[in-house]
This record gives sequence, structure tokens and C-alpha cells, in this order.
Amino acid sequence: MGKTKLRRILEDTLVKVVREVSKVVNTIPEECKFCGSKRIVRYGHYQGVQHWWCKDCKRKFVHNEALGDKTPAQKAGIKFPFRDWLDIVKGANK
Repeated sequence: MGKTKLRRILEDTLVKVVREVSKVVNTIPEECKFCGSKRIVRYGHYQGVQHWWCKDCKRKFVHNEALGDKTPAQKAGIKFPFRDWLDIVKGANK
């Protein structure tokens, strides 16, 4: 195997590893989103999303980057689009 082919394989592998690591790093919050404290710990998973607990304000939260492109309603498994919910609520108020 030539040096250039080996180098290309190593570079491709490195790029893949860096991309995967960056996905994980973006889902780790640096501070509590409520009080700004850096004293946060992991608090389990729910539907594939990491939850966090703040030792100072005693609140649980999910880092918004962990949700990805899905809205909180989609993560919760709500099947109706938001517009349909609005129509249901408007119809109930009549």
C-alpha cells in the first residue's frame, strides 16, 4: 500500500471521527440554562435525549442542541401538527 493511499485513508477516518465527536460535544451543555451554574450532572435519558440536573438551582433540563431538528412536540410523540391543535382549540372555544 502506497503512502498516499494510506494517508488518504487515515485522513478520511480522522474526518469521520471528528464529525462524530463534534455531534456529541454539541449536545453537552456548559452551564445550567436556568441559573447559569456550571455545577451540572447527567440525570438519565428519555426517548434518546440526555437530561441534566443542576446542583445549585435543583432543576432538571434538556440541552436544546440535543433535540436536533425536531420540535419538543415531535420529541414527545404528539402526532398532530401544531396547526391542527390550533383548529381543535378554536373549535372548542365556539
